[in-house]
Amino acid sequence: MSRRHFSTSAVLKKLLKWTLNGTTEEIGWAKTSVESQVDHVPGLATKATSATIEGNPHETRKRDGTVDPFHASGTILSKSNRTLTSFHAYKNGLVRFSKDKYNIADGDVGESSQAMPVFKTGMTWQMNSDNTCALWWDGSEWQKGQWLKEHAKWVALCNGEWYVWE
Repeated sequence: MSRRHFSTSAVLKKLLKWTLNGTTEEIGWAKTSVESQVDHVPGLATKATSATIEGNPHETRKRDGTVDPFHASGTILSKSNRTLTSFHAYKNGLVRFSKDKYNIADGDVGESSQAMPVFKTGMTWQMNSDNTCALWWDGSEWQKGQWLKEHAKWVALCNGEWYVWE
């Protein structure tokens, strides 16, 4: 009888304990996106143990009149139930944290190669009509990219992986 050796380290990822407050719609996509993002942020990966989704996904009109696209809102909590940050998770996989230090390539991304985000290339990009935002093609429609001022590059999170426009 032959034995097969395998490593489980390749599939380990952060699993958060989730609480839903007034959420009646399917939000599996938000949980997946948040957990994937937490895995890539050293300050959250070591501290986050649970998360809460507040209400149903929705659009929000901002003070300046623009609309924050359809997203799920919630908080990330520590073992002691202390709020680490709040978040907006978007259907395209993007997660924005309220504390900038937790957003990819910001704050406490250290010198370690393990902590540095890995960006892929090969995505289709274009600028919007007034050249103020990069758009990337998700296979069915154009999505807004995220500007990383620290690297002066446009990036996108698609299916749990970060892509850069080079």
